[in-house]
This record gives sequence, structure tokens and C-alpha cells, in this order.
Amino acid sequence: MTRPNADTGGREIGGALDAWVERHDSRARIYTSLGQLRYLSLMSQVDAVIGNSSSGLYEAPSLEVPTIDVGSRQAGRLAAGSVLRCPPERAAIRKAIDAAMALDCTGVESPYGDGHTASR
Repeated sequence: MTRPNADTGGREIGGALDAWVERHDSRARIYTSLGQLRYLSLMSQVDAVIGNSSSGLYEAPSLEVPTIDVGSRQAGRLAAGSVLRCPPERAAIRKAIDAAMALDCTGVESPYGDGHTASR
């Protein structure tokens, strides 16, 4: 996991994440920053991106990774078909995770480009 940024409530969320990672230290890690290369390399290997980060809308679709966009932080932004939005409620997040695991993101079109702008 990566730590939340300085948005309102970020410290409380960070504290909750720290406590969760401490209880699950054999299978979870949390980082303030992974850097761009590590972050994108890791994102390309995950089953889904879960949270409210813009990278779930911008980068994840180009990597054909589903996103579960939790809450309203990204409301109003364009989103690919691989982005599932849900309220910040346990049952809604669980339902979105199940839907993301069944989602085929192969060939999903991102409204932000195809991920090859730099090479072109």
C-alpha cells in the first residue's frame, strides 16, 4: 500500500493503515512513496487498484488493471470502463472488489490515452 497524501483525513487514514499493516506484517507493507518506476511496475502486477488516487483513473487503465475508486475524491473526472466507483462503505467496497475480479480489462480504452505517449 502507499500512504495517503495531505488531503483532509489523511492522517487518520494513514494511522488506520499503519495499524492494519502492523497486524498483518507477514503479508502487507506500506510505503510513503515507491517512486514512479517502482509504482508503475508494481501496479502492472496487481489484481486491482483500490482507493481514491488519480493513478487508478490515469495509469491503471493503460496497464489493463481494474480500479475500485472509493468515495468522491475523483468525482467528475473521466474514467475508463475498468474503473468501478463505490461509496466508502465496507459492503460496497467488497461488492466492487468481487466485480473487479470478474472484469476483463483487456483492451480497455482510457480517456487519457493509450499509455504510449512518451515512446511516440
